[in-house]
Amino acid sequence: MTERPLNAKPTSSAVTDAESESFEDLLALPWVTTSAEDLDEALGLIRMAIEMTCPAGVLPSREMVDGLYGPEPIREAEALAKAIIATVEKLTE
Repeated sequence: MTERPLNAKPTSSAVTDAESESFEDLLALPWVTTSAEDLDEALGLIRMAIEMTCPAGVLPSREMVDGLYGPEPIREAEALAKAIIATVEKLTE
């Protein structure tokens, strides 16, 4: 099983320098790793739940995500989050 560090960095402007520093410290710890297979499986399960419950058209296919955002797992997570937000917006109209 391939291990790789979780290298996502908070991008919210609401994140303070102290929070960002503690996040960097956490990422530096050796036990904060995840396997690529586990990450892909988790994102696949989230995708399946969204496809089963959200309206059609809010979530692009994995191939489209790769083309639009890039092949990194964080890009798939970004597309999943956008689909959830789009669904909530449609339900609250």
